[in-house]
Amino acid sequence: MKFLFIVFISVFSALYSYVASAEKVLLEKLAPNIKGALCYIQADDQVVFVDELLTKRLSLPGGTIEDNESPKVTAKRETWEETGIIVSVLEELVQTETAVVYHCQPDSGVVAFSAQNAKGYHVLPGWYAPSYGLEVSQVYLANPNYISKKEYRYPEQFKSQVLNHDVNNAPVYYIESAVSAAPFYHQIELPKIQLLQSWINELSPMLKHSFLNVIHGLNSSSSFYILLLLLPIIYFFLGANFTVKLNFLMLISFTIVALLQLGLKFPRPYAYDPNLNLGSLSGFGSPSLRSTVAVVWSSYIYHHLTKSYKEFGRYKYLLSLLLIILAQGFSSVALGLNFSSDVVFGYVLGAFIVSNFIRIESLGYTQLPVILGDSKFWWGCFIILVVLSWYTHSLLFGYISAATLGFTMSLVFLKKDKMEGWGGLSIKLPLTWCLILMVSYLYQHTLLSNTYSSSTSYFLQCSAWFAMTFIVFTFGRIKQYTH
Repeated sequence: MKFLFIVFISVFSALYSYVASAEKVLLEKLAPNIKGALCYIQADDQVVFVDELLTKRLSLPGGTIEDNESPKVTAKRETWEETGIIVSVLEELVQTETAVVYHCQPDSGVVAFSAQNAKGYHVLPGWYAPSYGLEVSQVYLANPNYISKKEYRYPEQFKSQVLNHDVNNAPVYYIESAVSAAPFYHQIELPKIQLLQSWINELSPMLKHSFLNVIHGLNSSSSFYILLLLLPIIYFFLGANFTVKLNFLMLISFTIVALLQLGLKFPRPYAYDPNLNLGSLSGFGSPSLRSTVAVVWSSYIYHHLTKSYKEFGRYKYLLSLLLIILAQGFSSVALGLNFSSDVVFGYVLGAFIVSNFIRIESLGYTQLPVILGDSKFWWGCFIILVVLSWYTHSLLFGYISAATLGFTMSLVFLKKDKMEGWGGLSIKLPLTWCLILMVSYLYQHTLLSNTYSSSTSYFLQCSAWFAMTFIVFTFGRIKQYTH
């Protein structure tokens, strides 16, 4: 028995050494410049691509070869993480300047929606993939001959990586929708969204265009970008102390929602039916971020106005407040960006955040303004957000971190009693907006017109949000309005 055990250990060790040496030989065959391994999946004479969230470009599924990992293992692992497709890695197709490309065969074929988007791509139901909403915004089955090399992550390698590979087609299964894969409550809501969008599509072209522009605007009213544009006006009319508290509420709201979305991982309606995609937002939808923020910022401003100005009246404009909040929620549902349950969840969460903050204020905690006005507190918030960004790999947390850093660095200017003597609201506000729009345009243009790594693209986008936030709270400071 002891002899058999020794024989077994010896055979096992020999096999392990053989596999390790084989893997080492495989690694040695790769040129030193080869850092990544990609999967070429062909079905119905089309190819599976991922739309990268960070670079805004298409690429073959794959990623960086990790230490002591064979390229084939990398290709298999990364393809699952990015697309949700389990593949068998077959023969090597080509080695390009940066990556090795393998022919990969899906173990269960390719499942794609029969409907095509505006570019003619079939969307794949890949919301369950680990990198969905973090590194990948969408997975496509597309004809590579109709894709411009400028749309590809590495334009100069597009031909060698993607074109003219003679491989067999994998089985493909086209489906109308994935409603049956949704939770039961979303299955109830999806037909209502489909009915609503059918009504929109039946409008005359001009009326439909106008209606969509209106609901796009209403839905964007609580976006990160619009809030930045509104902050100088809020500062002018309501003062520095209020602006600091509102900024803290926004920080709490964005952080809590981002954590809940990553924990729940409930996709948006168009993930189950691409025909519903009348708008575009990456990531997950529950709770609705914009609905949460709409409740928080509008309710807190309303509370401050009713408390500070008697002529404003406690209930005088309450209906208008409710209409603003409801209009935003309706717009996100009509565009297929959120389920109504996501919106309601966002409303409840927003009401919870703002009501508890108002309650804390009403208890008369004298240290609250001191804490919120202390730069050390904001530096602590920034460090926590950076840790969350690194741990979750979330671009949203990157934006929040960058905006928090911009606010923290401008806090010393924001709290100054003496304001700059030149320029009132009519002069400095348009200039501030122009600077923000310029930064936004430059980073988007730079990102789309150049090829960058994922980490560089991440840094560029976060830097833009830092710059825009810093501009708002330094250059955009306008001598406060006195009532």
